[in-house]
Amino acid sequence: MTASREIKTGKQDTELNDDEQDIVAMIINGDDHELNFLQTVDSITLAKIAAGTFNMEYFAKRELAGRGQDDNAVWVGFEKAAEIHGITE
Repeated sequence: MTASREIKTGKQDTELNDDEQDIVAMIINGDDHELNFLQTVDSITLAKIAAGTFNMEYFAKRELAGRGQDDNAVWVGFEKAAEIHGITE
């Protein structure tokens, strides 16, 4: 199993944070349906995400704030969600 983790992540198991380990486990177990949205992302954007020049965290927070949801996708209202995610625009 270690070899497939190295292939998929380019990192050794000990270098993976908890979120990365969860994603690798989902892929290995064939339960990666939550990642299917990446298939619809254009290649230029994927390349920017991979290079670290596209801040997905910011855009995810902005989207959650726009939906009025907190970090657990629970409705808290638009103003509270914006405050939670630090969105000021």
